[in-house]
Amino acid sequence: MFLASSFDSRITRSLRWVRHSDRRDGQAEKVGLRRKPLASDHDPHRRGISHQTPKSYGVGFTLVEMLAAVALTGLIVVGIVAFAQLAEDSFATGQDSSETIQIARTCFQQIESMLNAAWGNELFPGALVVPRLVSGTQFPETLVIWCPVTGQPRNPDGLPCVDELVVLSPDSSRPHELRKYRVSNNSATVPSPSNVSAWQSLIHGIQSQSPAQSQLLTDRLRTFTVNNVTLGAIRFRVETVPSDSEWADSSVTWSTLSWPQGLYGPNRGVRRVSVHTEIQLRKKTGSLTPQPEASCSFWHSHAYLYTVRKEKRLQ
Repeated sequence: MFLASSFDSRITRSLRWVRHSDRRDGQAEKVGLRRKPLASDHDPHRRGISHQTPKSYGVGFTLVEMLAAVALTGLIVVGIVAFAQLAEDSFATGQDSSETIQIARTCFQQIESMLNAAWGNELFPGALVVPRLVSGTQFPETLVIWCPVTGQPRNPDGLPCVDELVVLSPDSSRPHELRKYRVSNNSATVPSPSNVSAWQSLIHGIQSQSPAQSQLLTDRLRTFTVNNVTLGAIRFRVETVPSDSEWADSSVTWSTLSWPQGLYGPNRGVRRVSVHTEIQLRKKTGSLTPQPEASCSFWHSHAYLYTVRKEKRLQ
């Protein structure tokens, strides 16, 4: 009996102490205070409850998330670099195209200004194409213009003199260069336009002079090779109305000649000369990416008129 009453009194004191401790914790929480935890708080036998340690969760990125972020960053960097390179290549291409067009325009303006000052008569039409013969094939790469420096030829009714000519042709030793040749102090008369071999010899002699005596128009001519001979990509064509064959045919009467727009009279008529030019210029390789050699083709046509006389037709 004594032992039972002693055990009951001990349990009663323990429960009273627990209730008193819980009451103090509640009052501390109401006033915003918190007591210092006691060792008995962690004793499941003293509190009558089981104690569990709260789980701790780590804060950070997993390996998969890190790899995905690195891959995405790499894709963004590659895209930015590719876009910048594309923009730079486009700018270089546009700048080179503008420069190439300006070079072609300058060459055509030079040709047009000389044709406007050309002199023609019944024996020489003012402009003549001299072909270059390579392995049996003719390449019309040379244009000859009768353009006296003073504006007045020595013999207006005859053939021109050598120093009154302007020759446009690629350099024979540097075919990528288009040059303008003019010979000074040579009053020899040129051969007839129908004598092609004599004209080829004359042009070869003019081209063999020092490059310092010629004017460089462009060094961007596209070149090509025919049987180990390198040529410049430029072509000339001259059309006359009335044509040379029609003008020399005595069976064609004066009134039935193909006069341009019917411009003729009883003793005089107007002859039209059209000069057509095709030139191919190389593009610069200013792009950062390697590209094959490319070229641009340009065409130009210009016409001029001069008067012919009936009495000089068949002389």
